[in-house]
Amino acid sequence: MLGSVDWHIFGSLLVGSLPGIFLGSYLSARVAELALRIILALTLAVVGSKLAFEQIQNHLATVVSSPNQ
Repeated sequence: MLGSVDWHIFGSLLVGSLPGIFLGSYLSARVAELALRIILALTLAVVGSKLAFEQIQNHLATVVSSPNQ
């Protein structure tokens, strides 16, 4: 329903994100800047390549399934 909040999903997101926030804050203050930059770059590269791979798969699936015109 539009405008309503699913409290179960909200609670799950909150429970899952709070430990990550605290752990990330704790580690970011104690880990060397170069290590943080490398970790961030690797994370962005993995996420970006996953998104690109999914888009390529979706495009190829549409091209293969569409009839030749």
